[in-house]
Amino acid sequence: MVPPLNTLALWRLRPVTLADEPLLRRVHACTRQAELDASDWSETQREQFLDLQFRTQRAHDEAGNPGAEHAVIEVADDQAGVWSAAGRLWLQRRPDALHVQDIALLPACRGRGLGTRVLASVMQRAAASGRMVSIYALQGNAVRRLYERLGFVPVGPLSGEHQRMAWHGGPAAPAREPRPDLGMGAARLQP
Repeated sequence: MVPPLNTLALWRLRPVTLADEPLLRRVHACTRQAELDASDWSETQREQFLDLQFRTQRAHDEAGNPGAEHAVIEVADDQAGVWSAAGRLWLQRRPDALHVQDIALLPACRGRGLGTRVLASVMQRAAASGRMVSIYALQGNAVRRLYERLGFVPVGPLSGEHQRMAWHGGPAAPAREPRPDLGMGAARLQP
């Protein structure tokens, strides 16, 4: 269950555990929904496709990005004091950049400012350590407007259907906002 709109201001990151696999599969599936909707595949074919894609992405992440930090994005219901999963953040620390390898939110959490808050946190950490933030955006994906609004600019040519984008700090950085104690996730994601 996702808390009401007004409580999305309370969020945190926590490290991924083995127990999170069903959640991560659900988040992965929702990122592929438009692609599945355009197909005429049976439910069995869709499940096989999602399983193959999930396992392939995981193997690629583990082999090619050994230092990547994997976090679950959680939001709080301040009435009940319960934290609920809202998405995932995969972040790589590079010498010159914090690279957002992946950020994905469950559909009920999209368009409510949570992605902006999470990215603003990454941007603030990068600025504090003198690094830029980089991310790849799929051409035609509406989330690219969010990246541009936050001050990300295209860098270099297209790579297939993806555009590398970077934020270099400066006046486009989002204002610092109060946030709750982010616990272990914050400690792991510090620059």
